[in-house]
Amino acid sequence: MKCAHGATVGELDPMQLFYAESRGLDPAGARALLLEGFVMGLWDSAKESDAICETAREALRRVV
Repeated sequence: MKCAHGATVGELDPMQLFYAESRGLDPAGARALLLEGFVMGLWDSAKESDAICETAREALRRVV
């Protein structure tokens, strides 16, 4: 067995940002929503505890 680290990089989809903004979110709110959805999808798939997920949400909000 070998350990490796991976990373996901890229731009947010401009169409998704446009859609969120056209529904009333400001640009920062639209970015935060898309990033949180991505990160929480990863956490949910890892089946981590609710406390860890909430900590991840709080950290993400500080970054955005």
